Amino acid sequence: MAVYSQNNDVRPLRIQSHFARPHGVRRLARAALLAALGIGCGTAPPPTTEGFSTQAIESLTSKAAQYQVAIRTSPHPPSRGMLSVEYTIAWSATGAPASGLVLDIVPWMPTMGHGTSTLPSISETSPGVYLATALNLFMPGLWVLRTTITGAPGDAADAGSTSDYVEPSFDIP
Repeated sequence: MAVYSQNNDVRPLRIQSHFARPHGVRRLARAALLAALGIGCGTAPPPTTEGFSTQAIESLTSKAAQYQVAIRTSPHPPSRGMLSVEYTIAWSATGAPASGLVLDIVPWMPTMGHGTSTLPSISETSPGVYLATALNLFMPGLWVLRTTITGAPGDAADAGSTSDYVEPSFDIP
């Protein structure tokens, strides 16, 4: 390929990639190494399950009034970044622990109209106690955890309904 200069001389056009230069290759290799090691990504390791307060940060009744839900966080009070949330769920009618449920939790920031790019990991740690880890509340402001609680179909305690909803909220500084 050729290019014309101001005095109409024809000179070959040299196209040189940024990465073809020695310092560009070194930068690319350094960036790849840092990405592979997870250094510089700005995320802290998830908190441990230790440190949950004995006092619930919030107590809620589910939308269909099937469940009583107590919420605890680690760290307590919740702060920006990674956190864990413990849901203690009991049947409203009996107060007994609601075991064997499936929780679907979507972190959502209503004032900004967005959630997070990852969903938390959820497990039942003891009857009626569910632990959600790796919740990344990365911005300050109001966050809600859109939580769908699904019971076992045909469970006598759930009065024929297989799903309910609760929405704990946190104001992250």
